Amino acid sequence: MNKIIATLTLVFALILSNQAQEKTKIDGVAAVVGDKIVLYSEIKATKQQIEQEQEDKKEVSECAILEKILTDKLLAHHAVIDSLTIEEGTINAEVERKINYFEKQLGSQEKMLEFFGFNNLADMKKELVNVEKEASLKRKMQAKITENVDVTPEEVSRYFNSLKKEGNLPEFGTEVVIGQIVVDAQNDKKEEEKIIKKLE
Repeated sequence: MNKIIATLTLVFALILSNQAQEKTKIDGVAAVVGDKIVLYSEIKATKQQIEQEQEDKKEVSECAILEKILTDKLLAHHAVIDSLTIEEGTINAEVERKINYFEKQLGSQEKMLEFFGFNNLADMKKELVNVEKEASLKRKMQAKITENVDVTPEEVSRYFNSLKKEGNLPEFGTEVVIGQIVVDAQNDKKEEEKIIKKLE
């Protein structure tokens, strides 16, 4: 009997200690597209970047960000399947341009590496090459999808009106209208004659 009580006490103690410890998830896989994975940290980093770039500091949902990331990765994945090619020279030139830009903005290579969380320049270049390749593949796939799409003004008008009816028109910030008043001076004959006499 004492053994049963001791065992039950031990089990309850273990359960309570496990519940007391707060479990925090460091990172994990949110989604997989082809051979590419989307990490939770990538969603959070993208969310933070978008919110910083927005002027109105409007909060963006993680679902919307995940949808955008998945769309981008899906386009890049299908670009590979469709054998769309990208020029390595163009990718490397763009990566070098970005690194030079970041270095100038942050002051030095060391500060840049620290800011982006890389141990060395080679690791940062490797990551930027992957990002740039994916972005380039995405753009090529988008261009391929839309190359034969023709939209008439009538279709644009119809689409606009359908959004208007549903109340789904996008909101734009305040616009400033600048006006200018121009007054043409009327010539006075007497003044003209005075000026002509002075000039003679």
